[in-house]
Amino acid sequence: MEIGKATAIFKNIDQVAASDAEKIEAINEVVVLDTHNGITKTDVLHALNWAMKYCFIQETNVFLLERRLKHLLQSDFIRSFDEIDVYTKEYKRDIREADNKNTTGSCGTWEIQYYDNTPRFFICSNCKCRLTYRYNFCPCCGSDNRG
Repeated sequence: MEIGKATAIFKNIDQVAASDAEKIEAINEVVVLDTHNGITKTDVLHALNWAMKYCFIQETNVFLLERRLKHLLQSDFIRSFDEIDVYTKEYKRDIREADNKNTTGSCGTWEIQYYDNTPRFFICSNCKCRLTYRYNFCPCCGSDNRG
């Protein structure tokens, strides 16, 4: 960005119709100048005020997104879509599977696989997924396995 444009954006940071990215770039350009002739203390305070508001808004947005994510990940079903394959570095399940979750309440049962007379895996009768914990519904296919 040219110094003249950066200075113009910096001096009128509240009024100029520049994007946030351009305003940040202008602040960075002006800050590294050898001299700040023509830039008043008021201009600097306005730019600092804008930057603080911008950072606060970004931090607030991150906080709200983090809060929403923590809320969603409390569900075993939702959390099952967050698992990543260690070899391919891709998600193991397609999130669009959640749209196909069976909400009609079709019944299935858990087949229990034993190892040394101890329940080791619970296998869904509907989709045959193997889980180490018994759920009321299958996190993979959504079938009701209470029966």
